[in-house]
Amino acid sequence: MKHSLAIFGLWILCALTRPFRPPAKKISGQPRRVLIVQMAKLGDMVCTTPLFRAVKKAYPGAHVAVLGNSLNRALLEYNSDIDAYLVFDGLWRVYKKIRKGKFDTAVIVEPDIVSAALSYLSLVPHIAVPRVVGGRTPFESVWYRSLRGIAGFSVALHRMHHYAPGEYLRLLEPIGIQATDTAKHLQFSDAALQKTREILPKQAGLRYVGISPSSGDKVKNWGSVNFAVLANRLAERLSVRPVIFGAERDREEVEEMKKGMRCEYLDLSEKLSLDELKAAIAHLDLFVASDTGPVYIAEAFGIPTVDVLGPVDEREQAPRGEKHLRVVPPGPRVPQMFIMNSEGYDLAELKRQLSAISPEMVYEACAALLTKKDTLQL
Repeated sequence: MKHSLAIFGLWILCALTRPFRPPAKKISGQPRRVLIVQMAKLGDMVCTTPLFRAVKKAYPGAHVAVLGNSLNRALLEYNSDIDAYLVFDGLWRVYKKIRKGKFDTAVIVEPDIVSAALSYLSLVPHIAVPRVVGGRTPFESVWYRSLRGIAGFSVALHRMHHYAPGEYLRLLEPIGIQATDTAKHLQFSDAALQKTREILPKQAGLRYVGISPSSGDKVKNWGSVNFAVLANRLAERLSVRPVIFGAERDREEVEEMKKGMRCEYLDLSEKLSLDELKAAIAHLDLFVASDTGPVYIAEAFGIPTVDVLGPVDEREQAPRGEKHLRVVPPGPRVPQMFIMNSEGYDLAELKRQLSAISPEMVYEACAALLTKKDTLQL
């Protein structure tokens, strides 16, 4: 209710402001100060990093700031493609931050009426926002569509069932950036690297495989028992040392997985800062998870991944390329969860798709990547 009142209030303020300012699509030469807004979760922010690189590559002198949640500030720490990170810590505070930033362009990566309205009220002359097409999404609310019309934003189509990082890049086209490189970029500190070398020492013939038994949305969890079976097989057959990752919210899944472990393993859950998590993942030989943020961190550092997608649309965001394999249920299926719509799924079908993925299927994907890494030195 409180959130709805805030949206209504911001919409009213934008409507009252409209007669006194031009449409928010004014572009005056090369952008000098660019604000990129991504209010979603860890993995979504990793998939937004190609935008930062694209802006810096096209306009090396531009000041690039990112607006997001407090967790993602730590994720992007040491990232050389951004100059500032603004934490969303309240409407009034964020309004003042945007005003103080004197940005000439704001790029709202995913539909977010609050950030779009605050940018408009802060008099940013050019604001690019997405219009989601190709499927049902709660983001295309009547308030969001109406605000687009009132404010006269620059609009780029975001096509569902297409690769989201590539769709995000389309938002940069109005400022003269035609980018297609979707490589992800993260960095970590020297201190985090040193700690990683101590807790994950290199040993001849031993490979570290990271496993995150919980996803950002528990309904997507493949199952801690399945991950335990997978870890045991990897250790028994391929001289692997499983490394368990998880945050405080994942404690239940981590503990359940540990109960099923028969092999030697390392438990790094709740033991690392986000900076240290990045360094530890970058030190692995393989990372396995159910479509959760750390799998994208692994992708950013060139670590092979196996993404157990289950009901998630494999076309939209999962890591791609020769180092990455996506595991989906055998046979025809209709995905139940999407980047722009994780609601309204058929729960019975969702569970069926998850249960149709066996530990042996995931093991075979892991073995294929580890073998390829050995032979091709990926």
